[in-house]
Amino acid sequence: MKINLHQLTHSFGAHKVLDTVSLQLDGGSVTGLLGLNGAGKTTLIRILNGMLSPDSGSVLWSDHALSPDDCRRIGYLPEERGLYPRMRVDEQLCFWGRLKGLTAAEAQRRAMAWLQRLAIPEVATLLPSQLSKGTQQKVQLAAALLHDPQLVVLDEPFSGLDPLNALLLQEVVAEIRSRGAAVLISSHNIAAVETLCDRLAILHDSRLRFNGTLDALQQDFPQTALNEIFVELVVSGFNGSNGSNGRDNLNSQFSTLNSQFPHVSLDHPLS
Repeated sequence: MKINLHQLTHSFGAHKVLDTVSLQLDGGSVTGLLGLNGAGKTTLIRILNGMLSPDSGSVLWSDHALSPDDCRRIGYLPEERGLYPRMRVDEQLCFWGRLKGLTAAEAQRRAMAWLQRLAIPEVATLLPSQLSKGTQQKVQLAAALLHDPQLVVLDEPFSGLDPLNALLLQEVVAEIRSRGAAVLISSHNIAAVETLCDRLAILHDSRLRFNGTLDALQQDFPQTALNEIFVELVVSGFNGSNGSNGRDNLNSQFSTLNSQFPHVSLDHPLS
């Protein structure tokens, strides 16, 4: 099973957020999606989920255009919290399972199994307001995986997780991959992406700056840490900007890089 995103282009008004982006997601493989805020990652994920139609380009599921039936085989963990505040954890997991085509009994069985796997069976009868941020994240992860999806899209999955639960998430992702699902992880946690992913896509300023295996990237940048490679690729994307607007834009983005990667020594490209 493979999913092909082919030449995706999308704009909001005059602002182009995706510019001829192509990406392939293979079953049994984990792809990391990296990019600064505003790079176009969320728009790409919404198109992949069938939530947004591109201005041009296509999403192919195996050999056909993405359909509503295909979308039911996607498991999506959004960056934003999406739990119903007045519904018990087990009730809403069953609700999401029914929406994905499970029977009530099967949804209940799988909900309890995933709560057990994620080490939170005691929260089944609680409301989201009674849970910590990290536990809410784990409940949403259970909702995304309940129906055994063929494509799993995780947007900032490490948000709110302590180190032990981050390791648990890594174990779960490895299990999903071993079952043959395609996994896409969008995250600012570069260390986790490097550990989990087979392939990497770096999106910046609406276009892919890199799309390939981690081994290929390391060959291009030998003996260089991934966070430094990422910064290099993003900063190099601004080379050649002309005029004050280009310089202002570069200065703004360079300040963003410094704040997001305070432990990386950066040289300003205009210095």
